[in-house]
Amino acid sequence: MLSAFQQQLKSNKTSGPEETMERYFFPKQVLRVIDMIHESNFNLKILNYDKHRKNLLDPTATWLGISPTVFKKPIAGSVNRSLTRSEMELQRAFNIYAGRRARLFISDALSNELPDITSEKPYIDPEALHRFLDRMKILVKEANTRLPDTERYELPTYESAVAMLPSREERYKLAISPQQIEVISRNISKYLKPE
Repeated sequence: MLSAFQQQLKSNKTSGPEETMERYFFPKQVLRVIDMIHESNFNLKILNYDKHRKNLLDPTATWLGISPTVFKKPIAGSVNRSLTRSEMELQRAFNIYAGRRARLFISDALSNELPDITSEKPYIDPEALHRFLDRMKILVKEANTRLPDTERYELPTYESAVAMLPSREERYKLAISPQQIEVISRNISKYLKPE
């Protein structure tokens, strides 16, 4: 869900993660796709991205039936990274005033030019988080009955989810580095008309 929120934010979203949480039904969609594939008699192997994200090369090579040595590893350690809280707030503000193209000079520029900055999770209202996790328990339980044991969803407890997220007090403790300022300024400048 946090990844979905970040992708929507990068694509012009102006609201917080709570709206994404209300509309998030991905485990149900996964079940629908599994059913469609089985009905079409395709061979299906399911891998949980979160469990393989540190090494996508080997499962991809196995799926394609080739040696992993065929692939060239990217130079950057992270590709299309998520944003920091400061970057999220900046992206949201630019989405309001500059619209869709804001992602070009904020999130796209930062993700591509500073790929190794550690991303952060957004603040989430505790009551909204509680409602979301209660709803996800039902969806995840149903989805997990159809997934291989090693690839099943793992839903955090409310307490562990809260521990992973910034507190209400940390919500607006924002910081931006000189490197981030340089990337943003340089990329915005491309869209400004010369005097």
